[in-house]
Amino acid sequence: MTATDNFHRNFLAHRVLGAKPSATKEMTRLSAQLKREGHDVITLSQGEPDFPTPEHIREAAKAAIDRNESRYTDVAGTLALREAVVRKFQLDNGLTFSPQQIQVGCGAKQQSTSHTSSISQAASIAALDGPMDFLPGFVETFRQRRDSIVARLRAIDGITCDVPPGAFYAFPGCHDLLGRRDAANRFLPTAIWRCSF
Repeated sequence: MTATDNFHRNFLAHRVLGAKPSATKEMTRLSAQLKREGHDVITLSQGEPDFPTPEHIREAAKAAIDRNESRYTDVAGTLALREAVVRKFQLDNGLTFSPQQIQVGCGAKQQSTSHTSSISQAASIAALDGPMDFLPGFVETFRQRRDSIVARLRAIDGITCDVPPGAFYAFPGCHDLLGRRDAANRFLPTAIWRCSF
């Protein structure tokens, strides 16, 4: 046993030692590797676009750095960002919230374990309050990707997939595969079992 092993065994909580690496991060790492190898890959592992960040958002982040706003924020996010979220919900969705009802983070994993930086919060305010002229291009690219993925899934024998409305999540069905055998002659008794391949 090494000194590091001994430290981990004696000083870290069992729940920390049992933590598993993020499956979405591993999928992202593998897709990046495939892209470097020259494969055409559409990554569905993380909920972030791979578009260039719009200019006004980049400028807001740079301005936050220039103002030395590069420290941890309140757990819920800066008041300015939460107020921008309140305005967005009121204007775009007709929903009324107070800033105290809003919690901002850069993702579920990060939100549950750390604060979002001041820089990203300044950029988020610019994204919410700034011009939205970049959105139609983003939406069209997502539509093309969605349609491509749905078509590719539907081309697989035994797989069904409806065109998802709204948010871009594809939910393929494999019920036509149940009770059949796969290419390795393994019997497919349930959808859960199929997902293990």
